[in-house]
Amino acid sequence: MLWWELTAMDLQRTNTFRTFISQCAATPWRVAQNVVAAAVASAGCVVAFSGAAEAAFICDFGGYAGPNGACSANQVLQFGDKRVTFSQLPTVGSGTIGLATIVQDVYTVQFIFFEPVLNPPPGSSGYGPLLPPVVNATTSYTVDIVNNPGWVYTGVKIDSVDAGVLGTTVIKTEGSNLFPTLTSSNGVPDPNTGDFFPIAGGYTSLDITDTYSISGQGALTSFTNTFRQANVGVPGPLPIVGVMAALGWSRRMRRRLQSASTV
Repeated sequence: MLWWELTAMDLQRTNTFRTFISQCAATPWRVAQNVVAAAVASAGCVVAFSGAAEAAFICDFGGYAGPNGACSANQVLQFGDKRVTFSQLPTVGSGTIGLATIVQDVYTVQFIFFEPVLNPPPGSSGYGPLLPPVVNATTSYTVDIVNNPGWVYTGVKIDSVDAGVLGTTVIKTEGSNLFPTLTSSNGVPDPNTGDFFPIAGGYTSLDITDTYSISGQGALTSFTNTFRQANVGVPGPLPIVGVMAALGWSRRMRRRLQSASTV
């Protein structure tokens, strides 16, 4: 198999994101069977899904001339209560960034590389994965839950699609160390159980940095950050009887302190 072709595993693992790209851009991916509606917005492409995902928003980086519009220096991708704000676009490579809501409590931020291929074979897209050498390239962004009180982050994971043999790593860190460093090597997700690494503390904002490297015979097709959130509820107001009792206790305590100070 030629290195720019997708394997069945590649296609399955990134099916959701490539589905909406195939509808919004002239790309090598053709997996549109789950799409039921699509509309191109002025700042990107928004797609509705049946089953695989609810919606997505994408832009292009690194000079990739897709129809979605170039990502700005401080690009914001938002859908519903999900907002991604970039402080650093990917420093190496070109391609597409997207925000996809899988279900209400799970969404992904994915990076897919479209590198021009010299002398591509007839009938190919003319694009391939990112090739070595790449040493500690980075992208940084903040992921927020907005306008949705009671919802907080509960888990995170990182995955990559390695179109080569060996030699790719993607390292995920958080600015406040809310979870340990996660590393996807040669296409194996972290945590490698496929489940999420838990996030406790009720946080609604995460500062993420992804660092990606390629060496040897590695070739990076894409990497995916997946976030899980949950509704922990919003504390309700104190009952009026409880508020009045608290105020009465406070007044009595003040009177006792005042009396003690005059003795």
